[in-house]
Amino acid sequence: MGARPQKTAVVERVRDDLSATTATVLTDYRGLSVPQMAELREKLRESGATYKVAKNTLIRLAAKELGYDVPDATLSGPTALAYTGEDIASAAKALKNFAKDNPQLVIKGAILEGNYLDADDAAALADLESQEELLASFVGMFETMLAYMPRMVDDMLGETAGLMEALEAKKDG
Repeated sequence: MGARPQKTAVVERVRDDLSATTATVLTDYRGLSVPQMAELREKLRESGATYKVAKNTLIRLAAKELGYDVPDATLSGPTALAYTGEDIASAAKALKNFAKDNPQLVIKGAILEGNYLDADDAAALADLESQEELLASFVGMFETMLAYMPRMVDDMLGETAGLMEALEAKKDG
């Protein structure tokens, strides 16, 4: 009788975590040791994500409550959820890089803004640029624009002066 409220609490926690994050990557962690799991959690924490293990039936219930359609095949075997905030790419890269060194970690799928992604699409999230990389690109473009701004203003002033002279010559002539 005590297990029911506990399961309800876990479903609520999973539901709250799913709804509060932009993306959730579902993984199979079978074969990872406790130190490997701790290392993975640390790498995900550094990327702004959290990593929690939950029972498939409870994940299924939480996803269903939110209207998320997660295939039964994805929710088989041990499942851990990597919850990400805004920087989805960083967390996906952390998972992908960890899986390179630890092939026991398998990306099973993902939920991105309520939509299910299969394993291939979930892994492709790692190929996106992180917020930090996008910001660096934007800053670089902005710096380039600022470097050319004086030249552009000078050219525009020169063209304006030329137009004024042409208009005055036309007016006089």
